[in-house]
Amino acid sequence: MDAAKKALEVKRKRELENSQSAEHPGDSAFAMLENSVRENEDLARKKREREKIRIEFIAIARELSELQEGLPFCGIDADSYLKLKADDEDFPGFVTPIDELIARFEKEGMKVVFGTDPLGSNVFISPFEMADNEYDGIKPEQLRIDENMDERLKKLIFLHKAFPRQN
Repeated sequence: MDAAKKALEVKRKRELENSQSAEHPGDSAFAMLENSVRENEDLARKKREREKIRIEFIAIARELSELQEGLPFCGIDADSYLKLKADDEDFPGFVTPIDELIARFEKEGMKVVFGTDPLGSNVFISPFEMADNEYDGIKPEQLRIDENMDERLKKLIFLHKAFPRQN
C-alpha cells in the first residue's frame, strides 16, 4: 500500500511540474526572473556603449568643425552617390544637386557642421565656404574613405556608422 501511495505522490508531483512547465516552457519562475535581470543588464550595457560612442562622435565632430581650413575632398561612396543622385531626381529644387555639391567640395574643400541639435549628434559634411544659413551637405558615412584622409575624419565616419540611429 505504501508503494502505491508513493507512486501516486510521484505521479502528482510530475503532473504539477509538467503543468508549471506548460505555463512557462523550460523556465521556472526563478529562471524567468534571472532572464529578465540579464536582459535589463544587457540593455543598460548597450545604452552605456551607445552613449560612449555618441560622446566620442560629438567630441571629434566639434574638433573638426573648429578647423580654420577645409579638409581635402576624398570623394563620395559609390552607393551613396547613386542614392543622392536619385534624391536629386525625386526632390528637384529641395536639395542642391549632388554634382553641384561635389564641384564645390573639390574647389573649396570640406567642413564638418552641426545640425540644429548638436547634442543629438546631427553632423553633416558641407563645402567649406558654405554659409551658415545654408543647410546642404552629406552625412559623414556617405564619404569615400581614403587612406590619405584625416584620421579624425575617418574615425568620425566609422563612429557615424556604428552609432545606431535613424538618419
